Amino acid sequence: MSAFDIDDLVRSSEKFARRLADVKKRCGDAVTPGWYPYPTFANVPVLARLLTGENRKLARLIGDLPILDMGAGDGDLTFFFESLGLTVDAIDHPAINYNRMKGIHALKEALDSGVDIQTMDLDTQFALRRPVYGLVFLFGVLYHLKSPFYVLEALARQASYCLMSTRIARMAPDGGVRLEPLPVAYLVAERETNDDPTNYWIFTEAGLRRLIERAGWEICDFMTIGEKSLSDPVHKDRDERAFCLLRSRVTDFTRQVELGGGWYDLENGMWRWTQKSFTLVVSRPPGDGVAEMSFRFYLPEVIVQSLGKVTLGANVNGIVLEKHVYTAPGEQVYAEKIPPDALREDRLRIEFAVDEAFSFGADERELGVLVNFLGRSPISLL
Repeated sequence: MSAFDIDDLVRSSEKFARRLADVKKRCGDAVTPGWYPYPTFANVPVLARLLTGENRKLARLIGDLPILDMGAGDGDLTFFFESLGLTVDAIDHPAINYNRMKGIHALKEALDSGVDIQTMDLDTQFALRRPVYGLVFLFGVLYHLKSPFYVLEALARQASYCLMSTRIARMAPDGGVRLEPLPVAYLVAERETNDDPTNYWIFTEAGLRRLIERAGWEICDFMTIGEKSLSDPVHKDRDERAFCLLRSRVTDFTRQVELGGGWYDLENGMWRWTQKSFTLVVSRPPGDGVAEMSFRFYLPEVIVQSLGKVTLGANVNGIVLEKHVYTAPGEQVYAEKIPPDALREDRLRIEFAVDEAFSFGADERELGVLVNFLGRSPISLL
């Protein structure tokens, strides 16, 4: 099961669920008021229906990166994926966890697990412990968040893929207004849904899709289960759930490219300014076909008006390339042949520098060029 094919995972999860049930019986007295009451492993067969093509091989999505189980509950999926030999982190918040996280800690001890369990309130500005995750689980969490846009946007900066489920609605609670065509969300009253004050935003499918796109993700696979005609945000018999596999447009390149020095923080979920000098480290693809590198960046009109021109040069593993001069605003490309001597290493350290640095207004930073991180990697080897 080295590829972690989803059909194999369904069978393995059934076996692990039986093992975990026995463990829970042995340590149940330590967990009050009891274990998380919903069947977490029921998500796995749904994933077998959701995932298509190469996405059914989770190893392709995860790579050699860790997994993050966000809103982990008692950690059923956390410990299952750890049992497969993967590195897994788990996050939950005691204030809204069913047993205040007693369950997940009891299971970690009983299983002699190495999972890193983090206590975190996702409705505050949070920081994940690892720079990037291969895959994040976000099952049944989104509608419990006051700020779902913030959480999805933050995850897009530090995760390559996300498997997510959330409740959606087609109708208003009274059944008189069809919300389905609109990209909106219904804010439930404090006890309106499941008598649970931790429920907040129930999106329409159109609203969910727009949220996903604007937060920096693209949808790879999507399906809904439950009531597919008259679903609403409130009634149990009109519950509809969306399941989706998302790929980050922000971290899509992080397995091949690392940012070195000379970069400022991400702004608006998509842009980074560089300093006068900045570095990218790129993994050289296998084979002998690499002969050219291409770097995409943007020059705002205010820079060109102020400086007249911007001169950008680079070196690859210490070998100097030609400088290019840019005199027009907008999208730009720096493309140069890579000397064979620079290709002897598996990693290419590409150091850029602009001759003319810039600053404007109250922003006292030394600025070089502006780079878009919302699409594919700004640098490619051809």
